[in-house]
Amino acid sequence: MKTRLQKATLALTATFVALAISELAIRGLGLAPEIFGVPFGEYVTSSDPELLWEPRAGHGSVNQSGFRGAPVEVPKTRPRIILAGDSIAYGLGLEDNETIPVRLAQNLQSMGLDAEVINLGVDGYNTQQEARRLELTLPGLQADYVVLLFCLNDFVPLDSIPEAVFRTATGKGAGKAIGMAYSPPGESPLHRFLLARFHLYRMLSSVLNRKPPKVAGRQARIESRNIDSAVRENFGRIAALARVEGVEVVVAIMPKLIRTKEYPPRAVHERVSRMAQETGLAVLDLAEPVLSELHARDERLSLRGDSIHPNALGADLVARTIAAWLVGPPMRIQSKR
Repeated sequence: MKTRLQKATLALTATFVALAISELAIRGLGLAPEIFGVPFGEYVTSSDPELLWEPRAGHGSVNQSGFRGAPVEVPKTRPRIILAGDSIAYGLGLEDNETIPVRLAQNLQSMGLDAEVINLGVDGYNTQQEARRLELTLPGLQADYVVLLFCLNDFVPLDSIPEAVFRTATGKGAGKAIGMAYSPPGESPLHRFLLARFHLYRMLSSVLNRKPPKVAGRQARIESRNIDSAVRENFGRIAALARVEGVEVVVAIMPKLIRTKEYPPRAVHERVSRMAQETGLAVLDLAEPVLSELHARDERLSLRGDSIHPNALGADLVARTIAAWLVGPPMRIQSKR
């Protein structure tokens, strides 16, 4: 009996070690698919049917206007740049002084342009929510330029986000968006928990749930057309707003921070660039400058176990690249309002 128990214990220990090593390897190589989430407690449910959630004004790093960072300067005395986007623009995993908007202002200052940069990023937002947030906030900001930082997971449509992601708490937590969107509606809380915590489980789930090639390929083509149409429409909304407000907009396409000989999402960058240009928006593809720097360095440029969100080094590189583009030549920000 003792020998049998020892064997079982040894087998369980070996299994645990193998799983732990696999988990660490998958995290390190960034093999698991990315997930979508809304941080607990930092956001409140929105009455706007397109926004769904928004930053909790006056909470933590968020100012009273609902933007991460210092209060908006009143009156405006220098050029004002809006950095819109999702969690990359917001600065997921970064200290307040490490975010792309803060580093953009600092890099512009070092290049001779003293400008205010407002962080309009919101964790988990897609292009529809970004367009809506700009429609609601841009008219009152007297902006000179808008940088829309486009992440490759911004294609996620609103109708793919389960309603269960939002459950309004009672008592002290009333109004908070405290759920997480990791999987389609109807899947168990345990499944969502495992997806959130373990990259190995996420990768295995993705592999096991794949559809047969013919079905998957046909569905992917249909979904791609529909999603592209939605992104183009949202770019169009932003372009129309920019014309009314008299501001310039550039779509800065953020690459995945992966070290590979070939860059698989290159075609996606081209699609986004084409859609933005078709609606009259300028484009800055960050892939070449950012990935060139990534390959030239030994340090990581992304958060550990994450190929999308930049760390402090990565955020500074992105900010420096955007700053260099803005000051030209040609110099794109010259006026004060």
